[in-house]
Amino acid sequence: MIKARSQREGLHGGSHKYQQRRPSQEGSTRLTLMLLTISFTFLVTTLPSTLVSIAAAFVGRHSGRDAVTESRFELARTIAELLMYANHAINFYLYCATGQKFRHQLVWMDWTGLSSV
Repeated sequence: MIKARSQREGLHGGSHKYQQRRPSQEGSTRLTLMLLTISFTFLVTTLPSTLVSIAAAFVGRHSGRDAVTESRFELARTIAELLMYANHAINFYLYCATGQKFRHQLVWMDWTGLSSV
C-alpha cells in the first residue's frame, strides 16, 4: 500500500494530493474530538439520573422506605436532575471550546446583531 501510494503521488506531482487531503483530515479529527467530548459529557451528566432511578426502584421493591431513606433518594434525584440540565449549558461551552465553525458562526451572529441595532 505504501509503495502504491508513493507511485500515485509520483504520477500526480509529488505529495500535492496528500497536502490537499490533510486539512480535511485535520477537520475530521477536530470534529471527532468535539463529538466524543460532547458524547462523553452527556454520559457523565445523565448516568447518575439513570442510576438513581434504578436504585430507587430496587430499594422500593425490596424494603419499606423510611423518611430518611426517602429524603436521601429525593436529594440524589434532585442532584442527578441538576446534572442532566447542566448538560445543556455545558454543551454550549464545549461547542465554543472545541468547535471552530461554531465559534465563527457565533462571532458572525454577534457582528450581524450589532449592525442591525
